[in-house]
Amino acid sequence: MVSVLPNIAVGALTVSDVGSVLSLTKPAFAQTGGASFLEQEAGIAAYIKMDQFLNLSKAKNAFRTVEEETGDHLVGSVSVPRYLTNEDVHCYVSSDGWIVAYYLRGEPTSKIIDWVNFGCGQMKTTKLDSALEVICQALGLPVLNVKYCHFGYPTADKLIIITDQQGFGLTVPSSLGVYERSFSYSPCWLAGEGEIPWSWWADSYKYIPLPLSWLQPDVRHEIRCEVTKVYIDDRMIGSSATNLGVGIALVYRNSPAYRVVVENADSMLTLNLEMPTALVATITTPTQAPTPTPTPSPTPTPTPAPTPVPTPTPTPVPTPIPTPTPTPTPTPKPADASVYLYGQITDVTVNDDIVLDLSAINLITKPTMTVQLILKVPSGMSVTSAEFTQAGAGQYTATFAVEPGKMKDIGVHIRANQSGSFNVVGDILYYFGEDKTTAERTMENLPVTVRQAALPLPTETPSPPPPPPWRPSWIQIVGMVLGAASVTIGLTRLIVRLRTGR
Repeated sequence: MVSVLPNIAVGALTVSDVGSVLSLTKPAFAQTGGASFLEQEAGIAAYIKMDQFLNLSKAKNAFRTVEEETGDHLVGSVSVPRYLTNEDVHCYVSSDGWIVAYYLRGEPTSKIIDWVNFGCGQMKTTKLDSALEVICQALGLPVLNVKYCHFGYPTADKLIIITDQQGFGLTVPSSLGVYERSFSYSPCWLAGEGEIPWSWWADSYKYIPLPLSWLQPDVRHEIRCEVTKVYIDDRMIGSSATNLGVGIALVYRNSPAYRVVVENADSMLTLNLEMPTALVATITTPTQAPTPTPTPSPTPTPTPAPTPVPTPTPTPVPTPIPTPTPTPTPTPKPADASVYLYGQITDVTVNDDIVLDLSAINLITKPTMTVQLILKVPSGMSVTSAEFTQAGAGQYTATFAVEPGKMKDIGVHIRANQSGSFNVVGDILYYFGEDKTTAERTMENLPVTVRQAALPLPTETPSPPPPPPWRPSWIQIVGMVLGAASVTIGLTRLIVRLRTGR
C-alpha cells in the first residue's frame, strides 16, 4: 500500500514531508577559517553541544580505543552495542561541550542504518545516535538536541533513508542534486531480539556505494528482496543464507520542483541539513604565526674630529631608497578531492562481469578537475565499459573532467574469462584546472574471485509406472474353480489306485 500525504499525488511521497525530521547542522567549530581535522576525515556525522564543561576522564571510559588525547579533547572509536568492531563509530569529545560521532570520509552513508533496532519495520534511530548515547551515559548526561551533517558534502541539505523487508519502488528526479547513493542489506529476521545469539549474524550487514548507472534519475527502479537475494531492477546486488531486508540512503541538495516517488516502503527517515551562521568554538588547524619584521636600529652619527680651521660641511644629497618588490604569495594547492574506486561485485563465475565503481566528486571551491583511471587487469579478463580504451596488454584507461560542485560516476565492467583469485589494480591520477603541479595519485588494489560455473545436474529418466494389480474376471474365476476341481478329482483317483494297487 502506498501512503498518501496532503497535497501529494497518489503513489508519491515528497521526501520533505515524510518521516522524522532532525536538524542537520554543520557544527560551529567547522565554520571558521582554516580546515578542521573533521572536515578532512569525517563523512556523515551526528553531534550535540552541551552547555557545560565535560569531564574527559569520564568520557574516556566510553571509548574502545583512544587515538588522540589532549587537555581539552579526545578522539577515538566507540563500540556500538551488538555490533562488531568494524561497525565502531569515531568520536570527538571536547571539554567545552562538543560531542561528535561520525563515520570516515569515503564510507557509505548507509552504514548509519541501525538494523539491530529496526523493530517492526520502522527506522527510528541510527548507529550514530547509539554512539552518542554511549558517551552521554559515561558522562551521566541526557542525549538532547542531536543534529546531523555530512562533512564531505558541505552544500548538501537533505538525507533520506528508505528501508523495507521486501522491497520498494523508487524514482529520483533529475532536478535533485544527488551527491551520494548508497545501499545496505541485512537478514530481515535479525530485526527483533529473537533466540539466535547476535554474534552469529552480526557480520551479515553490507554497505555498498551505488554508481549512477545503477540508479538513473527519472526512471522508476524496483528494489526487491526475493528470499535470499536482493535486486535493483534486474541486477542482483547481494545475497544471504536467510531472508533479507534492504535500505537505500540518498545525500542530496533539495530543489523546489523535485518529487521523489517511493512506493511500498516500510520506513523512511528524513534529515534536514542547515548551515549555521553562529560560530561557537573552533578546532581549526593552527596556522604558523607570521614572523615579525624586525625594526632596524638607527645608525649612530659619528662625531667629526675637531680641526684647527673650521671647514664648512657640505650638505649631503639623500640617496633614494629603492622600493622593495613584493614577493608574490604562492597559490595554495587545492585539497584532495573525493576520488574513490570501489568493488561492487567481486565474486563471480566465469563469463560473468566483475563490477567496479569509480566515483569522483569535485568541491564547489575547486577549479575543474581532470581525472584519469588506469585499470590493470589479469590475463584472461577484459574491460567492457564504453568509457575505456585499451592502452596495452592488460591495461585500460579512461579520462574525464568534473566541473566544480559536480560528481562523476563510472561503472566499470570486467568480463571474467577464467577461474581463480586475481587482483585488479586501479591507478588514479587527478589534478585541478590547468596546473598539473596539483596532481595527486592513488593506487587501489582490489582482490576478485572468479569461480567455475556449476555444472547442470543430470536429468533423471523417470521410471515407468508399475502395472496395475491383476483382477480376474468372473469367467476366469469359474475356469480356475473348475480347473482346481479337476485336479482334485485326478489326485483322488491316483491316491485310490496307489492304495488298492489297481
